[in-house]
Amino acid sequence: MAIKKFKFYIFNIKLQSEKEGEERTAAYEKLLKDITSKPHFTRLNKSEAITMYKPFEREEKGVKYFYGNLGKGISFFDKDEIRVVNNDKVSKELVNKDNILEPIMGEYIFIPSIHRLALLKTPNSPSVVDVERFLREHLVKYIDSHEKIEIDFEKEPSIIDEIFNADAVYKLSYEITYTNSDALPAQGELFDDYLHENNIGKLSVIAESDHSQEGLKIKEVNFLGGGIEVARNNGVIKSAKIRVPNSKKIKTVSNTEKPLLQEAELLNENEIKPQRWFNKMLLLYRG
Repeated sequence: MAIKKFKFYIFNIKLQSEKEGEERTAAYEKLLKDITSKPHFTRLNKSEAITMYKPFEREEKGVKYFYGNLGKGISFFDKDEIRVVNNDKVSKELVNKDNILEPIMGEYIFIPSIHRLALLKTPNSPSVVDVERFLREHLVKYIDSHEKIEIDFEKEPSIIDEIFNADAVYKLSYEITYTNSDALPAQGELFDDYLHENNIGKLSVIAESDHSQEGLKIKEVNFLGGGIEVARNNGVIKSAKIRVPNSKKIKTVSNTEKPLLQEAELLNENEIKPQRWFNKMLLLYRG
């Protein structure tokens, strides 16, 4: 069998809580079970909605993971009955508000111990933005009153390298949340520790250089360079005005609407996609 590749997007789900270790992992597992144990819908427009279906559960190498489907399609939110034409006759039928009509299906996998959910990329499945809206609307319903939760799809990181490699950075705007023990370069790790130590759950920075043509010193200043490193997997570069290396060209870059796309392979006909997907995710986030 030829190698079969599949691509996927990643959501970083971060519970800001005093729970640690196995208790925190159990909390992530419970969140997924809570939003899939009964129908939850997010309205996308006047007629469409998205939902997440109850997953299958597996364990590999002592690590538990879940995989299942999402559905996007027509939902009759504001109606108790609809008119249906059969054999040129109009009749009324009661609406089942717990179902989506002829949903377009998507696939997901969730690993509680690394707090990451991945969405399979297919031509017609629910989009990254649709799934983010769903998670943001419903996960918050199931956390404790003193906790907070952040959900972000991971952004294309090449823009961050472009910023660090620029001849000058004149403006910078980013937003980050602290990590949940993710691996970071030294500069990012120091700044992430600073966020934790000062109980900062979310930070927005807007920086503009003075008259100097050198621009901002993003490699020496922790809240610039460190913050950008944290933003690789835990935030967004809203805007950066940079001078292209070895050029006088000035341009503005952003990864606000540029999701990171990862890839995995099924190496033989005996491999099961969820298992391969799981192994790829662990490789990415546990090294």
